[in-house]
Amino acid sequence: DSANIVINAKSITPTASASNKTYNGNTSTTCTISLTGVVTGDTVNASAGSGTFADKNVGTGKKVTCSSITLSGTSASNYTLSKTSAETTANIIAKALTISSHSVNYNGNKIFDRTYSTGIGSETIKLTYTSYSANAGTYTYATTAGSGKFTLSKTDGTGSQSNYSISSAGNLTINKIASTCPTISGTAATYDGESHS
Repeated sequence: DSANIVINAKSITPTASASNKTYNGNTSTTCTISLTGVVTGDTVNASAGSGTFADKNVGTGKKVTCSSITLSGTSASNYTLSKTSAETTANIIAKALTISSHSVNYNGNKIFDRTYSTGIGSETIKLTYTSYSANAGTYTYATTAGSGKFTLSKTDGTGSQSNYSISSAGNLTINKIASTCPTISGTAATYDGESHS
């Protein structure tokens, strides 16, 4: 008598790690998949079709779902996955902004607001400049107030300010107000000892 022997594919378990990234306005990231249970000497690899953060915003230890995991390699047909998705965590880091120089006209105030495009889609943040003085002149960026300096604070615009950091900024120039002389009109007269209106 003869009997058939069926060799069933071995179930193996995928585990995931994910890459940290700088904020870019979306939730995608890259996953790396490792396998537990592969027989020594067999060639089996795994990859994820997508890696997705729980949301797009800056944070540490954020949940990432690695989906559509598949096997490849010369021994892949001998194995089956216990699951085709895996979860892990990774970080989204604030995008560092280099703020361009800004020019304003003197108005007696040393605080100026600016809507700034972040370069991520149509997202903007609001910048508030606080200069050391309200006087006309050129001021340089500093993280603490001082003579000849200005500081910056940020608040939400169409984008969330917490997704951005300020790495450097160009000068703030407060322009003098151009003065104009009034035009005086009148009638010329030769002195004759009398007053004229």
